[in-house]
Amino acid sequence: IDLARRCGTLGGGLPAIFNAANEVAVDAFLNGRITFTSIVDIVEATVQKLGSGSPIVARNLDDVSAIENDARKVAVEIIGRVAQ
Repeated sequence: IDLARRCGTLGGGLPAIFNAANEVAVDAFLNGRITFTSIVDIVEATVQKLGSGSPIVARNLDDVSAIENDARKVAVEIIGRVAQ
């Protein structure tokens, strides 16, 4: 919950990154690929990778979709490295 609040407070594209990574991680958990406790680690790693550096701006729905697509790809890569 703390990570979600920080992403919401900082704004920009971070909430979209958090949401997309969380969806991918929860799906991996439900399909037995990762442990429940790995969900937060994967989301946090995705946020760190995509959210570091210059601020991500989400000006419109196309921007949000692009940000979410990038986050999903990164989360899938991370899951591939940590999958059971």
